[in-house]
Amino acid sequence: MIKVRDTLVRSANGQIDADSWQAQLCSTYDELDPELIHKALSLVRQLPARSEEFLEKGLELASLVASLNMDTVCVAAALIYRPVRTKSVEVSRIETAIDHEVSALVSAVARMADTSLLEMTNAVMQTSEARDQVENVRRM
Repeated sequence: MIKVRDTLVRSANGQIDADSWQAQLCSTYDELDPELIHKALSLVRQLPARSEEFLEKGLELASLVASLNMDTVCVAAALIYRPVRTKSVEVSRIETAIDHEVSALVSAVARMADTSLLEMTNAVMQTSEARDQVENVRRM
């Protein structure tokens, strides 16, 4: 089996050790700004509902983004994306708690995702996609 992601470091009680993750990430990618990443992690930890789930998904996505040699703003945006997507945190709160660039990026990515969902609710488009998939399987 191919390993597609690293296992997250966990404490003795089973919770994700985000501080160790951040230290490892910033030592691997020394161009990243640890302060900005810390602000994003802090915001996710403060969320009352589903913070552990948001933290896990955020760390996985942020690790992927960092491995693509993207900048700190992109990594911080990846950390906070899931709570924004589920409307657990407002973009305005990100701007004040983290950074304007991070909030703008997360907002733009969330709008793109919303657009994709709208397109998939189009029945004509879904029928067309289904026919294309059947044709692809037939060719294979």
